[in-house]
Amino acid sequence: MTALNNLLDGMITGLGMWVMMTVLGIFSFWALKKWFTGAVANLWAEIKRNLQDIEVSGSLKTKKKEKKVKK
Repeated sequence: MTALNNLLDGMITGLGMWVMMTVLGIFSFWALKKWFTGAVANLWAEIKRNLQDIEVSGSLKTKKKEKKVKK
C-alpha cells in the first residue's frame, strides 16, 4: 500500500499545484494587463518609428513552368 499511497499523494499534490498556479496566473494577468499592454504598445510604436526611415525594395522573377500532359 505504500507505493499506492505515494502515487495518490503525488497526484493530489500535482493537482493542487496546477490549480494554484492557474489561479495565481489569472490573478497576475489581471493585475499586470494594463502595464503589459502599455509596454507592448510603446515597444511597437518605437519599432514603427525606427522603421519609417528604412526603405525595402526588391523584385522577384519567376519562370513559368509548363504543365505536363498525361498521355
